[in-house]
Amino acid sequence: MLPSAVGVGPAHADLFFFKDGTVIEGRVKREMTLEFDQVARDAYFMPHGFFYLDDGPRRIFFCPSQVQFIAQKDPPTEEKISRKAPLPPQLRPLKFPGLFGVVEAPEWQSTWDRRFIFRTRNFKGEMVNVNVPQAINFLTPYWAEVQSRGRFFWGCAYLTRELGPETVQALLASHPDFQDNKNQPEDKRASIRLRKADFFAQAGFLDLAEKELERLRADLPTQKERVETARKTLLKLRAIERLEEIKRRHLAGQYQRVRRLLEDFPTQGIPEQQIAKVEELQHEYKEKDQLLKETARLLEKAREQARGADSTVLREAAEVIHAELNFENLARLDAFLGQARQAERLYKAGKNPEVSPEQLLSLAVSGWLLGSASAEMSVETARRLWRGRDMVLSYLRSDDPNTRRQLLQQHLAGSRTESASLDELVQIIRTLPPAAAEKNVPQGIAEYKTEGAVYAVKLPPEYRHSRPYPVVIVLHQAGEKPSDMIHRWAEAAAENGYILLAPEWQSEGQDKYTYSEAEHVSVVNALRDLRRRFNIDEDRVFLFGLGEGGAMAFDVGLGHPDLFAGVLPMGAAPQFHAELCWRNAQYLPFYVVYGSQGPDHEKLKDLFHNWVILRAYSQLWIDYKGRGVEWFAGEVPNMFDWMRYKRRAFPLRKLGSNGQGGQFGNEFCTLRACDNHFYWLSSDDIRNTKDLDNWKARLRWQPAALDARIDADANKIYVNTSGVGQVTI
Repeated sequence: MLPSAVGVGPAHADLFFFKDGTVIEGRVKREMTLEFDQVARDAYFMPHGFFYLDDGPRRIFFCPSQVQFIAQKDPPTEEKISRKAPLPPQLRPLKFPGLFGVVEAPEWQSTWDRRFIFRTRNFKGEMVNVNVPQAINFLTPYWAEVQSRGRFFWGCAYLTRELGPETVQALLASHPDFQDNKNQPEDKRASIRLRKADFFAQAGFLDLAEKELERLRADLPTQKERVETARKTLLKLRAIERLEEIKRRHLAGQYQRVRRLLEDFPTQGIPEQQIAKVEELQHEYKEKDQLLKETARLLEKAREQARGADSTVLREAAEVIHAELNFENLARLDAFLGQARQAERLYKAGKNPEVSPEQLLSLAVSGWLLGSASAEMSVETARRLWRGRDMVLSYLRSDDPNTRRQLLQQHLAGSRTESASLDELVQIIRTLPPAAAEKNVPQGIAEYKTEGAVYAVKLPPEYRHSRPYPVVIVLHQAGEKPSDMIHRWAEAAAENGYILLAPEWQSEGQDKYTYSEAEHVSVVNALRDLRRRFNIDEDRVFLFGLGEGGAMAFDVGLGHPDLFAGVLPMGAAPQFHAELCWRNAQYLPFYVVYGSQGPDHEKLKDLFHNWVILRAYSQLWIDYKGRGVEWFAGEVPNMFDWMRYKRRAFPLRKLGSNGQGGQFGNEFCTLRACDNHFYWLSSDDIRNTKDLDNWKARLRWQPAALDARIDADANKIYVNTSGVGQVTI
């Protein structure tokens, strides 16, 4: 009998489109409670609790009000390969004690089984390692059901891509249904090989599928027609996969890689619709390459021709612009390009251009800093803007408060014709390179030190300082190294164009996260230092953590919600401070990954009851059936899909709501002096601070709380506080 923790059903069903752009496929269900009719003496189930999507190996808990629309579809036909050798009977199994961590998960044997070692608590409450047998009960291209017939009644589920192509290939090679020999008819042998290739293709292992077809064509030449039919289907799948990669690389700014992919894109046997998309991209790249060369040439020409006494600043600015010019910022010089083309045409026709080289450079400088629509021919304006840029960079590069104060005072003392305005400075800041940009961009994993933080960094391919990049802060499991987490994320981060930042949050001899201010500083200061060295998109900073690092992700994310566009804890639940400050997630989306046999499963359920049922926050909980505290490798691509549309929130008119101390408020809460900044409210006097020494008394604690709203019509700001002595707006 199959354990209820796993269950059987179609892996896919309807498509759910969420308001934030997330798309999830599954069958919608709702939790049920068993009720008993005292009169009729009959038991029945009543819907109660969460709505969730079931896609086979996972339950995905969500808020129904966050769904935009649902597209109904029939589940696809998937190959389902069952284990042939019967599982041994299980006599008097024990209740599964929970999976606190994976000690050893070896490769699967040809018999579709292995010995799995995990960490749990015994009846004395002591942490022990347990060794149990596991066997794959069935395998589909999407997921695998695994059972244990040892001392426990336990089943769990894995995504097939978690197993990996080599493991899946070995499993199919050892299965009786996929054995072919020379004594069999060629048609049957070909059917077995084609079935295997089809399984690989459905699983997304297109390289394996292609190799299987090549072997079939070499071994059985008479089956050429069947092979070619299968190859045509595979070519279409390969084209779709490559197009998706091209789109990801293009959005990531990896233009050299995109050019190579476009040049190598096959056209034979590809549908015309896909070829048209490729040709459209090829044309776009060719056109932009020409524009880039022409703009750079005309900019250099204007720089060489500008020889006036007032052109020194303009020439220096043009040199900087020329060095930073690329696909993303080319449009800033549209106004310059139009006038420069006209001037060149007049010059070639033997006429005097109406615009001087200095005026052309002024168009380039002002358009570069403020946008092409705001470009001006005024030399005075261009010089003023560039001086403003130099002032901001000097300010950011200085650590001396007196120097910064002097720079600011000098700028404010200047006249309107000498100093850039506040609105102009806001525009200029968006175009700045990093304040202390690294001259030698590292190619591999680099390590840096700053005050209170040591961290590792991995940059995406084709990184350049002139483009802002999204960041994923990856917090490692206790006992691991920052580089371990970077290696897990490196491939997907490179393909999607993300910077990986891995702070070292553990001190020597520390075996778990301690919820200290120093650990928060290791993240906040590492992010601040990264911003000085590399160009990051501050509206697309995400926080991930695994195990103890996941508990830290909950805590740091809820303590500093205004820093992040999303938080992605894996194998963890909120503890201590984060447990009491769950309301701080009202504008901060979470993507939580956990297993139904994890020790804190019920705690997560309570959290999502508050988030999803009581408050309708935009949060997702991916609950793997029968799994626990472990690395869910198959979730990484899904996480990048989720992050793609996320941007840091900035609620302007309203920050939370005042519940008058009751349970229905949405105040921002804090129990630590370092958790003192919530969007446009902050405080340097948090009075209700608590540590972990007396955490058992937490039921009597009242966290410090803040909320505010702006009444634009009355020109007033209303602020409510509790346990706070001072507030800064």
